[in-house]
Amino acid sequence: MIICRAPLRVTLGGGGTDLPSFYRHHGCDMVTASLGSYVYITVNPRRLSEDFWISYSRVEHVEDLGSLQHELVREALRGLGVPPGVEVHSISEIPSGTGLGSSGSFTVCLLLALHRFLGQGTAPAGLAEEAYHIEREVLGKPVGKQDPYIAAHGGVQRLRIRADGEARCEPLALASQDLRELNHRLLFFYTGRRRNAEVVLAEQDRAAPPTVDALMTIRELGLEIAHALEAGDLRRFGELTHEHWEAKRRISDRVSDAWIDEVYAAGRGHGALGGKLMGAGGGGFLMFYVEGDPGELRAAMREAGLVELHTRVGVRGATTLAELDD
Repeated sequence: MIICRAPLRVTLGGGGTDLPSFYRHHGCDMVTASLGSYVYITVNPRRLSEDFWISYSRVEHVEDLGSLQHELVREALRGLGVPPGVEVHSISEIPSGTGLGSSGSFTVCLLLALHRFLGQGTAPAGLAEEAYHIEREVLGKPVGKQDPYIAAHGGVQRLRIRADGEARCEPLALASQDLRELNHRLLFFYTGRRRNAEVVLAEQDRAAPPTVDALMTIRELGLEIAHALEAGDLRRFGELTHEHWEAKRRISDRVSDAWIDEVYAAGRGHGALGGKLMGAGGGGFLMFYVEGDPGELRAAMREAGLVELHTRVGVRGATTLAELDD
């Protein structure tokens, strides 16, 4: 039995510039961080069995791989040539559709577990590209490279993508005491809404001029955020997250709505210098950077009906937790 886990993620700056429609013309430079909330995958042989047993929010038991409804599992098994007689289970600490990159984390974790099951070595960049290939090129989903890359590498990373698609992660030069302070001041609250990010991402991926203009601003803000974090200027980081959110809202009218704007304004009125909605927008988690005592902000969010997620940024990337052999 193989047991693996991969972290979810939070974008700290430059979000959205990792889509091909943008980076092929302008490049990508963003700051992304792994989150201490995880996807887990186990892979186990089903001896004396010639079928595939897949367990997630439902259970699928099929003999023909083409009949498998979970498309990410189906294409990963097919791509790696995994033979029948295998059982795959997945567990996620956070629901999908909440803006934390769960699909990319799931695919990276699954591929790591399947490679280990087959006795094959892996490297983070290879896992990330393999996961991206399945989602973007095989299944045609309008996803970027951020999610699989940070799930595979972990930490706080500066992700750069060239026009030809070559991507690399560079650990941000963030002092350990600044990372601890950042984790103290970053708060995450669940709006209670789940959404299909593909709708917003598909609009963004068409790269209409207003979207490109907003993304150019976001890319520049991402660069400023990287410099602020490396300089230990966390107050400036907090201020820039607000500017980042204002630019992101220009991408699509689906990014936010009147209720989200109201909750965000309440956060700003109770100690937050800035913040943003995670992922493509429309729901999921609100992140705030708070100065002073965070108790006032927490109370305001409870009053608005949001639930806090207690987590941290900068954890390890995809990891094999156990390889058990009878």
